[in-house]
Amino acid sequence: MLSLRQSRGGSLECLFTLACGRHFQVSQDNLFADFDTSESTFADDVYQQVETYLENPKILPRDAKTLLSTLLRACQDK
Repeated sequence: MLSLRQSRGGSLECLFTLACGRHFQVSQDNLFADFDTSESTFADDVYQQVETYLENPKILPRDAKTLLSTLLRACQDK
C-alpha cells in the first residue's frame, strides 16, 4: 500500500508545479507494483493533501514553504 509520505511528496510536487504555471499530473510510476493497484486512491490522496496545505499553509514543511515562495516569485517575473 502506498504511504501517506508518498502522497505528501506528490502534493508538494503538485504545488511546486502549479507555482510555475505548469499542468500537474500525478506520477503513476509507483503504482506499477507487485500487488493489485486497480483500486488505488493515490491520486485522490495527493489532491486531498494539496487542499489541506492550501487551507492551512502553516502545516507546510519549512523547506517546502521556502521553495514554493521562491518559485512563485521567479515564475511571476516571466
